[in-house]
Amino acid sequence: MPKSTNWAWAVAIGAGSVLAITSLSQGRDEPRPATAPAPKEVPPNEAWLPKKIEYQKGKDPIIDGTVPSAFPDLVFVPPKWDGKYEHHEVFLKDLEAAYDRLLPRLRGSIVLKINTTDDELQRLLKGRLNQGVLEHCDFIAIENMPFRSGPKLSPLPFFECLKGIQDTALELWPGRPQELVPWLKELVTIAKDRERHMRFRVEAGALPPQFFHYSVRHRLKAETELWKVTNVNAQRDEATAPKDAARAKPTDGEWLADKKRPPSLFPDIVLPPPDKNDRDRKIRRAQFAKLCPRLTGNTGLKIEDGDSTLQKLLKARLHQGALEIHQLWDGAWEQGFQMVNTRSDCLNDMLAVLVELWGKGPKQLIPWLEELLVEAKEFERRMQLRADIGAVWQHELNQATRHRLKVEGELWKAKNAK
Repeated sequence: MPKSTNWAWAVAIGAGSVLAITSLSQGRDEPRPATAPAPKEVPPNEAWLPKKIEYQKGKDPIIDGTVPSAFPDLVFVPPKWDGKYEHHEVFLKDLEAAYDRLLPRLRGSIVLKINTTDDELQRLLKGRLNQGVLEHCDFIAIENMPFRSGPKLSPLPFFECLKGIQDTALELWPGRPQELVPWLKELVTIAKDRERHMRFRVEAGALPPQFFHYSVRHRLKAETELWKVTNVNAQRDEATAPKDAARAKPTDGEWLADKKRPPSLFPDIVLPPPDKNDRDRKIRRAQFAKLCPRLTGNTGLKIEDGDSTLQKLLKARLHQGALEIHQLWDGAWEQGFQMVNTRSDCLNDMLAVLVELWGKGPKQLIPWLEELLVEAKEFERRMQLRADIGAVWQHELNQATRHRLKVEGELWKAKNAK
């Protein structure tokens, strides 16, 4: 058995997978045979919206089921490893070869080029994309080091790296699917592999359950972008918006104060003041569950028979975000894992999905935004308490406030749509 801090990861990638890789391109884009593809099995509607992970103290969580994929062929099966130390080096070489073959762009095998026709912005974007590729390769190299020293490697930077690559590619090649699609396919493939890895670590008790929802949400985000690029005629429902009731407006100076938090346009959308005797936060959780049923695992989402693939992906991604927030409110993993970045990332992503899914349907949009605002305000309140005692940095409190104001902006637009 290798003496490595990443032995569990090696077991995970060497033990087989529910995911499987077909020979996509063997390192280059090749046409598929002109034969009729076998009909794909359509996942049942309920499979897109799995139940929340139940966690009991002292027991490892069991994840029941896998959220479907709109691209079941974009999957990865790692080489086998028998767990013997003397075979570990050969296994890693086979693994590297598999990654190089299936992810030529993310591995740098297909090199980016600066064309003479590229303007300054395109050169900047290609430079940024190249840095993302280098970051991805370095991350994989560090994980594969048999005797790695230094701080524990967080799984979050890997997802942030993939998200950065995706955002850069979308900005670099808008309306150019021939350039964009191969990159997005690789991003979906590696996101699925990382999701499998997160599942293994959560079920082993090495990570809290919300990290699994985090990984599924990011995989669905990559699939959403790939689906939109390959299906440009996606449509969304439209509806009319209710108007917001008139209320007293905050003064201009309150919005840009240095020492005070900016006011809220929706002061009534908030949890009641906390009970000083509620040390285990049971009362607080009950209040949140009553006010925010969608964010405590009872999303009320349904996959309708008429939903397009894009709508299914968006609803599944929104559902995963709600489950992630539910896990963050669960007390079992409270110590050390309620990180600012993961919570902010989840709120931001859910907000983006809601606007894309129901941007012109305030009847569906507003209840979700109101719950997100309750969560954002509670998060901001707790960050304020921690900042007051020096437990978090001031910029982390500013970040929480910025996200709260972002939610309020979207809620205001939904309630004042013409």
